[in-house]
Amino acid sequence: RLLCWDPTIANDGDVDGEEAKTKQPYASDIIFGLSGEPRGSILLETIFRCCPDSFHDALCTAGGFYDEATLREYIQHGVSNFVVQAILTSVRNKKQASKMVKCLGGIVE
Repeated sequence: RLLCWDPTIANDGDVDGEEAKTKQPYASDIIFGLSGEPRGSILLETIFRCCPDSFHDALCTAGGFYDEATLREYIQHGVSNFVVQAILTSVRNKKQASKMVKCLGGIVE
């Protein structure tokens, strides 16, 4: 319940953007808020490093880390960028890495 995550809602894995927000309506705001606060950032970093693969992907989706504009906000923030670093070092599979690289491509160029 820490992230206002509803475990009764199925994670489809291929859900993006607005559809993901309707599936976990409060999670994106909670993740965004925690990432900008030092202790919250440490908590999220730990969650991303330790959680199961499917939950990692669901958190990335709900938090907007697969959206270029949102990812850019996280990266440019003085505290949130540590969460992005944790995500990048804990990517779980090739599909997830592809999603991150796709978003980072426009930011890095």
